[in-house]
Amino acid sequence: MKPAADATKLEAGVTKPASSVAKPKVERARTGSRTAKSSPRRARPRVASVHTLSRAHEGQDDFLSQSAASSGPMIGRTKRRHPNTVTSPERETTMKRSAKLISMLTGFVAGMAKHYATPASLTLNDAATTTHDLATAFQAVIDADEAVKAADAKRSAAVAAANALAEGAMPEAKAFKEFVFATFGSNPATLADFDLQPRKVAVVPTAVRSAAAKKAAATRKALNTMGSKQKRIAKKELAAQPPAAPTPATAEPIVPAPAPTKA
Repeated sequence: MKPAADATKLEAGVTKPASSVAKPKVERARTGSRTAKSSPRRARPRVASVHTLSRAHEGQDDFLSQSAASSGPMIGRTKRRHPNTVTSPERETTMKRSAKLISMLTGFVAGMAKHYATPASLTLNDAATTTHDLATAFQAVIDADEAVKAADAKRSAAVAAANALAEGAMPEAKAFKEFVFATFGSNPATLADFDLQPRKVAVVPTAVRSAAAKKAAATRKALNTMGSKQKRIAKKELAAQPPAAPTPATAEPIVPAPAPTKA
């Protein structure tokens, strides 16, 4: 048996030459006709895992250490990051004007006014600056934000006032439009002075009108519908009719009860 023979040789102190040291085997997928026919996908080579390579001879420790150092840790699968993903430092540099930023700058200005009454020199982002310059720049951002908020409030008030005035003038504008059409409806040149165009009059052919009238008459006859005038005439005719004479009530004959029978 091979394991017993190897153990016997190791106990006897027999060592193998360097050329006979076991090398890590790399299993390769078969590329024969059977594999190609069985699966349409291209076979990928299977690489021995770190656990399998760790069972090799002690002479391969250097090889394992070098491969592990070059490839990095192989514990689990690393999460792939989308190329457009923004990391936290980049997010801070690209942060737009917001309430959080304005609050932070306000705190910085207040803190520097309290603890840096005498300007101090600083180095930020590989550039020399002072606390006075930082406070001036931060205060400029705060002032600009307040100006924007004031402009937004003023614009909102102006929009509300304009909408209210337009809503109040709308009824009068519609009435005046009807007045202009009634006065200058037949004069396109005068209407153009008011930025109006003559109204289009729908031209209905005579055949269409006659067909519509026949259809309406047939519908009224089939449904027995009446207009307002016909309803008035029908009500007058009903009111002019004499009331019907009451019919005399007939007395019912009295039927005597049957005599009881003796048992």
